[in-house]
Amino acid sequence: MKKHFLAAMFFAMLTVFLWGCGKESAESEVPSAGEGDETASSGSQTGEGSRELPEGYVLSARFEDAGGEAGMHNACMAGSSIYYFTNVYDSEEESHVRDIHVQEKGQEARQLLHFGKGKKLLAMTAGEDGSLYFLWGENETENGFEACTLEKRGSQMEEIYSVDATEGMEGLGAVYDMAAASDGKLYGLTLRGIVLCWDENGAFQGRFGLPVDGTTANGQERICFGLANGGEAGIYAFWGGKEGVENNIHLYELNRLQKMSEAELEQAEPLRVNYASAEETVAAAGDMHIYSGYSDGLYMADQNRMWQIDMADGSLEALFQWENINIKAGYLQAVRRQEDGGFLLYIFDNLEQENYWVALEPVPASQIPGKKELVLGVAGTSWYNDSKD
Repeated sequence: MKKHFLAAMFFAMLTVFLWGCGKESAESEVPSAGEGDETASSGSQTGEGSRELPEGYVLSARFEDAGGEAGMHNACMAGSSIYYFTNVYDSEEESHVRDIHVQEKGQEARQLLHFGKGKKLLAMTAGEDGSLYFLWGENETENGFEACTLEKRGSQMEEIYSVDATEGMEGLGAVYDMAAASDGKLYGLTLRGIVLCWDENGAFQGRFGLPVDGTTANGQERICFGLANGGEAGIYAFWGGKEGVENNIHLYELNRLQKMSEAELEQAEPLRVNYASAEETVAAAGDMHIYSGYSDGLYMADQNRMWQIDMADGSLEALFQWENINIKAGYLQAVRRQEDGGFLLYIFDNLEQENYWVALEPVPASQIPGKKELVLGVAGTSWYNDSKD
């Protein structure tokens, strides 16, 4: 990972604060917690699934090169495995090669499925039990696809069901996101804010529109949009408007909305993420996203921190800072809380085209070295800003 040094010139003396190191090699450790940092947050509001850090412990980052394929799409995590598909153009064949891969932590990525030119993967997701769901489209037209198939496979890729999913897909085109509930129900979400519902056997249960402004739902005025699994709290659609539209994120529990009439849907109130509840300022712009927390409810990432959302009132509690582990929030593909109170992150650095795991592990705060201040002397009176690999 690149190291960036910011220097400010004051007369002939430059004071530089070097805020940690990047990922130097596989299995490298990076101190994460500065004095007063909120890395030891417990996420106490989510109930039985919460896993608190022991008193006096903080999180320390350990990087592991994941290798695998670049250009990953639709990444989803189950346990300590990441699933994704690639769409790579083969110049010799003059066509795209489409594959679905899995990578378990500590192992090489391997191909699970290969699909040819006739199929288009509209969406995929993983269940908490490691099962995989695929929504396929065939023969794309101006009004969508002539045929769609919904497929569920077990963790060993054995087929559980494969059903015709053309019903309900008329005129919708691509499905932007998909999420599976713990009871096997499945939800899909389009860019226009249309939610599709299937039962535990893949039977179509209907569709409805989220009660958000249409121009916002299709991506013109939003900072985040998608589905996330909150465990017992349910599957949520999330939508966040940009500053000047509505500067907070709305969460809609889909099982509740599915039971509403059209008139009730129009008046449905979301759970609003309460930025004002945070002890630190929420960076409500740029890279923001909601992540599945499963038994921990939901997480929210902004440019500065990872937060845990209280599913009762939308309040926020800081979990850790990106600055302290040298990760850009927009590179995060998936996150899972670990039994010891730490986190497992899967990162795709789209600048370096690198995949890697980051284990945030609890360590005694006394073992974390402090940050160092370096003083550099330079000639001249202008700003000096240099970046190098």
